[in-house]
Amino acid sequence: DFCSKYDIQSSHSAFPPLGQHPLSEAGLALVRVAKGGSQGVVKSLKKLIEDVIIPMNALSDLLAFRASVDRPEIQALFKGHLAVLQLLFAKHATDDLVSWNGYLSLLAASGCFTTRFTSYHASVIFATMQSHQKGLCFNDFLHTLSAISVFHEPMPWNGIEAQTKRFVDSIVKFVEKIK
Repeated sequence: DFCSKYDIQSSHSAFPPLGQHPLSEAGLALVRVAKGGSQGVVKSLKKLIEDVIIPMNALSDLLAFRASVDRPEIQALFKGHLAVLQLLFAKHATDDLVSWNGYLSLLAASGCFTTRFTSYHASVIFATMQSHQKGLCFNDFLHTLSAISVFHEPMPWNGIEAQTKRFVDSIVKFVEKIK
């Protein structure tokens, strides 16, 4: 294969966390997952951009991301579903904080995991949004919902408000079905 022919080696997974490895790792990842000639490269590049680069870029400036989520339009959206979101949070919280294990349980119970959003992505979001050493407070949790929406719908031109609204609406519907 291409990697062995040109002696390309890497000890990292196909999609290393952005910012932890040189950009060349992303190129190596693309080469490692590309199969089937140029069509495989195109599909792999599309997957890399949509599943890794766009979502991770949205989180790369944490202060700007939190500021965008704290805008009145998004806070009004959360306020409209406050009872269900507080219930979901409280069910998985201990001492007003959701731990990593509680967060995974909360996401699984909400139907959040998809092929595009996995526990790996959840761990990146949890670590990024966590403002308390022992877990997420309710406000952190709301920020994570907007972050997850970027993974579920990674097209930045749709706007964070629309992405968050569709995602939170789907969680609320899912939670209300299983009540």
